[in-house]
Amino acid sequence: MIFILLPFIKVPEITAKPAFSLRYVRKTIPDLDLVGFALFAPAAIMALLALHYGSYDHPWDSSVVIGLFCGSGATFIVFMLWQKRLGDRAMIPPSMISHRIVWTSAINGCVLVAVILIASQYLPIYFQGVLGYGPAMSGVNTLPGVLSQLLTVILSGIAGRLFLPTR
Repeated sequence: MIFILLPFIKVPEITAKPAFSLRYVRKTIPDLDLVGFALFAPAAIMALLALHYGSYDHPWDSSVVIGLFCGSGATFIVFMLWQKRLGDRAMIPPSMISHRIVWTSAINGCVLVAVILIASQYLPIYFQGVLGYGPAMSGVNTLPGVLSQLLTVILSGIAGRLFLPTR
């Protein structure tokens, strides 16, 4: 019910922000690392295409898959050199990545997403395809994992409210 009222609720801003205008856009665009984005996006797309083609359309040792992996790697190296050249104005500033808390948090996030994807995607397929269960029984088998995650999220929220200082 609250989602109906949400667009009409005005949430006060913590910091003052300039109003959106064409002048503000023209001022902001030079600060963006568009060249870095133009290098990173093709590198990511080529890597994903190589993974997709290698598993469905072409054998892993085909020139298409190997070429996409090589192109992705070369483009990513050029992207990293561009980031180093721009310094703190880069899309991913090297000074930020050099902090241990940043790169370890990024690795932790990647592992967490991988675990969640395995639990939500591959376990039901395993139950149905390998063990031969129907969709309903596959859902029943994944229910303990879902409920334990739900309980953990609720308990961590309560613990955060109780033990973390408020402003």
